[in-house]
Amino acid sequence: MQDQYGEDTAFPTRRMAHALVRIIGEEGSSLPMLEVMRDRSRTRYFGLRTPWERWLAYTQSTSFCRYLIESYGPQKFFKVYDAPFETIDFQGLYGKTAATLVNDWLGYVAALPSDTEKARALFQSMRESLGRR
Repeated sequence: MQDQYGEDTAFPTRRMAHALVRIIGEEGSSLPMLEVMRDRSRTRYFGLRTPWERWLAYTQSTSFCRYLIESYGPQKFFKVYDAPFETIDFQGLYGKTAATLVNDWLGYVAALPSDTEKARALFQSMRESLGRR
């Protein structure tokens, strides 16, 4: 949502979240998405002491949210937006478990035709600026 409609540029994806997730996967930097989704306390992946992991989590979350909206519509998404992971009935709402939705999202992103040159450059820039070489 922030990527599409917000003005926060603290952890930019430049509206390339899906392409960035492809690059993140290719580079072996993917975070376990189900754990990212459970990080409500913002201590593990979204914590201020972990800027690289925070950017990865933000980017992956942006792409996953966009996938849910693009595939299932905003009405269903708003029912899960900002709700604690443990309270969401993914099966009842989407007809799939959270793990299946994550796998479907990763397959969707991998199959998208995209020019990844800009995404790769942004990934490398963020990795360098956030202290990962």
